[in-house]
Amino acid sequence: MSFPPMPPDEARYFIASRHPWAVPALVFGILSVTFCGFVAAVPAIIVGNKVKRETSASGGSLTGAGLGQAGFVLGVIGMALSVITIVVRLFA
Repeated sequence: MSFPPMPPDEARYFIASRHPWAVPALVFGILSVTFCGFVAAVPAIIVGNKVKRETSASGGSLTGAGLGQAGFVLGVIGMALSVITIVVRLFA
């Protein structure tokens, strides 16, 4: 029984995996906009930025930059909404 020849090293490819913190970044971002405000906005911003930075530095071996970006943006929006809510409640 003979096996097909192995491809040269240049022809081998890898399957990119999702960054392990990509989905939690998005979840923190969604929570910051809906329920938790500051409590979830800070981790969403930090983790989202970390995911974006590490996926771009991975050379294509990690995916999830879009989820990290979405978590980051939602965290910023959640932070802004929290600040606006606090200001309105203080001066209303």
